[in-house]
Amino acid sequence: MNDYIEDRMLDHIKKKLPEMRRSLEAELRLCEKHLKTLGRQPLFPNAIAARDSRCIQDFLAETYASFQPQYRRFTELMTDELFQIDVKPLGIVDDEEANKLLTQHWNPSYLSHIKRNHQEHHILALEVKKIGEDSRNMINVPYVGKRTELETWLKTFIELLEKVVKKFIEDVFGAL
Repeated sequence: MNDYIEDRMLDHIKKKLPEMRRSLEAELRLCEKHLKTLGRQPLFPNAIAARDSRCIQDFLAETYASFQPQYRRFTELMTDELFQIDVKPLGIVDDEEANKLLTQHWNPSYLSHIKRNHQEHHILALEVKKIGEDSRNMINVPYVGKRTELETWLKTFIELLEKVVKKFIEDVFGAL
């Protein structure tokens, strides 16, 4: 996934680089023109670097603020797609205990809106947590004889997850 993101970022930078270069050259010409008009010595390099750094920070803050609503929409779409991934729990976490935990930690008014797939997602999250906690050699007893089942489950889940995350990355870079 890192390679995919790095490749996507490199493509984006390559595409935007000529435009950025033209913009910087135009700004340099404008600065040189103003400097000739003023007839004074140029600023010290440290002052120029500090000024430009502040300009970059201001520009990034403005750009992020304008992009934030789109980014939030993309994130919400990705979250909806993640919740639609249909992968069933492996059965290594007790359903009743998981549902008891779910009802203990949620506001009672919210519990009436919980759908069956939310409970399954809660159980899946607990199973993933349990796999992470119990994967050390001395305590992997719950997985003895289930390795094939676990590998199949992970492959299915990862393929679906990768598809959703790649779509999210494409949406974000497409909006930039």
